[in-house]
Amino acid sequence: MHTIPYKLVRLRDLQGLSQEQLAFFFGVSQTAYCNWETGKDHPSWNHLNTIATYYQLSVSALLDVDIDGLLIHVVKIGLVKPPIRVELK
Repeated sequence: MHTIPYKLVRLRDLQGLSQEQLAFFFGVSQTAYCNWETGKDHPSWNHLNTIATYYQLSVSALLDVDIDGLLIHVVKIGLVKPPIRVELK
């Protein structure tokens, strides 16, 4: 199982967004968002809810789902374009 920091980095990279852009969207400083991605700090429950809503997931899915399943989900809903190696069934 992958950690929240790993998931945040992968999802942001797939969208081609900067930490600064997502920090602004989530209403935190770029330093705070960076700390979430590096594991130095964790998003609050309110921020987890906002992140989950942004990626059209439940908080429990964000916390528990395998990253491959998560990536396939965001590709299926059209949030990101699929990388070449992702197969959609």
